[in-house]
Amino acid sequence: MTREFNIEDGEQGSGCVGNEVRGDGVFLSCRTSFIITDDLKVALNSMGLVLNVLNDLGYSGFDKLQEMLIDVGFEEVLTLLGCIFTSETPLTDTFLRKHCVTRKRKMLTPLVQESRVAGEANELLTLKVYVRKTDSVVLYAECREDFVDFLFTFLAIPLEFAWELSVDNVNMGCVGNLCSSVKDLSFEKQKEASVSKCMLPCYYNISSQLLDIVIQEGTEYECLVTNDAYGRQSYKIARKIKKDVLSNYEKIMKLTPMVPKGYGGVGFVKGETNFIVSDDLYITPMNSSSTISLLSKLQMNISDIEEQVINISKSEAVSLLRASLITSNALTNGLSNFLSKMKPKDSTPSSSKMPKTVKTL
Repeated sequence: MTREFNIEDGEQGSGCVGNEVRGDGVFLSCRTSFIITDDLKVALNSMGLVLNVLNDLGYSGFDKLQEMLIDVGFEEVLTLLGCIFTSETPLTDTFLRKHCVTRKRKMLTPLVQESRVAGEANELLTLKVYVRKTDSVVLYAECREDFVDFLFTFLAIPLEFAWELSVDNVNMGCVGNLCSSVKDLSFEKQKEASVSKCMLPCYYNISSQLLDIVIQEGTEYECLVTNDAYGRQSYKIARKIKKDVLSNYEKIMKLTPMVPKGYGGVGFVKGETNFIVSDDLYITPMNSSSTISLLSKLQMNISDIEEQVINISKSEAVSLLRASLITSNALTNGLSNFLSKMKPKDSTPSSSKMPKTVKTL
């Protein structure tokens, strides 16, 4: 770990890099101007497009239009990032209103979720959720490390993949418009590279893959070690060492990069550990003090808390992913359709259980 080795470009295998695929920019050519509408549809600039956009918005002339020059900095980008999930007019909310006005309203709107898919694979994860009886809000969940590992993969899933999973049920703001624009404007090679499945590096390998995520195989390298007459060593590292005959002073060794995890093995957190996950996905190791502290913070009446056990499969996983992007009540919005329906207790006894009164004359 104290030395730096360069991998020779000529022996890393085939594959296009840089401008051979991407042209002048990351996704598009830099020598082109674009029109971006308020709902983040991106298209090549043309007078016909401008007229169509204005006509669709109800403008019959140009007298009510005003041109503004806007500086885009860190705050604007951060606001825009939040607005693309929750607003249908993210440019207006970011640059004119300076905040996402629809964010709170959107967060309180329950998600539309599908029922369990017929023939779906058996449940892979199980967790306990504690629900407030009065309004069916999920207070927190108790789980093992496998569910926490699953939640942590949300941090690496591309927005396009998350949108494709939810395209039939929830709009997720204007993310869909951006994804469609990329497919329409990108180069052909990039369009062919777009796949419906998500591919993550090998160190995202967890015990339960509930979504359609493909984990890349770990990369192996070869190192040619050469010893000179004075016992000094030199190294040459490449994907594949092209050498048919080795001298007595040379040998080839296989190298596998270390997986960048805290504990090694599979997963991101320490195994055989219980965790508490709050409704807004704040995760802490579970102990008696943490549970009491959470309930005290919520100012809960113990009699108003109900424990339920949920089996997490793909339907629940997709629902949680959607909720984590557009609401601060991810467990409640993501799992509400999968909770057993709680029926209020009827204090009035049924007629069959009413005591019979016998009158005597």
